[in-house]
Amino acid sequence: MKNKKFILAIMLLTLLLLVVLVACYDSDDNVSEKKESPDFEFTEKADGTYELTNVSNIDMNIVQIPATYNNKPVSSIASLVFAYNTDLIRIEIPDSITQIGEYAFMDSKAEIFWGENPSITTLGTKAFYKYKGKSLIIPDSVTAIGQEAFNECTSEIKWGENPQITKIGESAFLGSKITQFAIPESITEIGDSAFRLCSELESITFGKNVTVFGSGIFGECENLDKIYYNGSLEDWCNLDFYDRSNSPMENAKSLYINGELLKDKLIIPDTIKQLKNYTFYNCKEITSVEIPDNVNSVGEYTFLECSNLKTVNLGKGLTKIARGTFSGSGITNLVVPENITAIEDFAFMDCDFLVNINISAGVTSISENAFSGCECLTNIEVDASNSIYSSVDNCLIEIKSKTLVLGGVNGAIPSDGIVNTIGYEAFSGRKGLLSINIPESIKFIEDSAFSNCDSLTEVVIPDSVLSINNFAFSGCANLVSIFIPLEVGSIGMFAFGDCDNLTIYCEATEKPNGWSSMWNIDERPVIWGYTAE
Repeated sequence: MKNKKFILAIMLLTLLLLVVLVACYDSDDNVSEKKESPDFEFTEKADGTYELTNVSNIDMNIVQIPATYNNKPVSSIASLVFAYNTDLIRIEIPDSITQIGEYAFMDSKAEIFWGENPSITTLGTKAFYKYKGKSLIIPDSVTAIGQEAFNECTSEIKWGENPQITKIGESAFLGSKITQFAIPESITEIGDSAFRLCSELESITFGKNVTVFGSGIFGECENLDKIYYNGSLEDWCNLDFYDRSNSPMENAKSLYINGELLKDKLIIPDTIKQLKNYTFYNCKEITSVEIPDNVNSVGEYTFLECSNLKTVNLGKGLTKIARGTFSGSGITNLVVPENITAIEDFAFMDCDFLVNINISAGVTSISENAFSGCECLTNIEVDASNSIYSSVDNCLIEIKSKTLVLGGVNGAIPSDGIVNTIGYEAFSGRKGLLSINIPESIKFIEDSAFSNCDSLTEVVIPDSVLSINNFAFSGCANLVSIFIPLEVGSIGMFAFGDCDNLTIYCEATEKPNGWSSMWNIDERPVIWGYTAE
């Protein structure tokens, strides 16, 4: 009997030992799987709230930032707190946070979750630099976006339902990977380079409340195709972009106003009195423009590089054609009406298809480079009653100074003594100019007079010429010979620059003192003491 009790006791003890061992094993196993909560470090701020300065011991993939510490609000996230942390998948930011510091989420992949009523107002400089989360919502409470806040961010960036922010700061989205982007109606100003280098950006949408455009806002956005403007044509006409780099159209191809593509014939609204600078810059779809009589001024470069703009009707309210207004446009025939008195610098520069010009009696001032680079210009006519200018052999001549202001591709220079000066850029860029006969009446050849005449092959300078100015024949790539008589006492610098095939024949036996030391900058071959037949 005693043996049975002993055996039973041993069995019970063994069973109890097994239970204890199993319990210990389970306990150890549970300890090995237990996840520690992150350790948060805080610094008290001057206002009594706390700033999150560091997060360590992050074993979990989710971080919930506490709303309070020491019974006081946690109001900001310091610089670099989550930078380079690529393991986190979710960061929950409480409503107490009002500021996010520099580089706070640099290179992070974690999805950002805001509270139900975010109070965040400031996103610091490069706060989301190279942020790689799938998407990011900018809360309605944000009122300031720091410089380069989303620099090189690869995420899809969205706004909340009712944004309060009024300005997109300098370089805010520089180099980010956004493809389509809608700027909220609350925005009134876009800072310098705000979207520069966004190489994947295809379209941008903004409203009529935006009236201030920084420099280079869409610079180097090589794939930007469409600009969508949520305003009227009248609203757009009232915008002033100051410079080409301020214009949303700097790299875009198509402008949509209230959802409708601006194309074919453009009629300026009757309510518009003035067109500002660069208003329709680079609008490739416009083919004709009607400027009504109520418009009394058109700004600088208003239709710059409208390459398909063929015809223009200038209203009676205009008195001048401003600097660069139609530069680079596709105009083929130009009629300048009686009410126009002045044509300013670069007004029609590089209008490659401009063939015919008809200038009225009212024109009293034409800038010397108003038509520079018009390579196909052929016919030039001036009203016979114009007392300042005349046209002879399709050349525009300033009567009093005897200056040939503008010449056509036929290269005919009047030889009856009414011209003694070939003016600045008078024949510049005439690609079809094959030869030129400079008559004995010419005394002066001004700066760049024949520059970039690619087809010009041979030039003989007559004895009457006293000076050849700077860049006079520069860029004449196929010019093979030029004769310079002894009477030419002055030659400016780079007069024959980039004339790669040129041999220069000089009647002088050595360089005269009046010739610039850089007259033959490319050291083309010179035959000194040459006597023309």
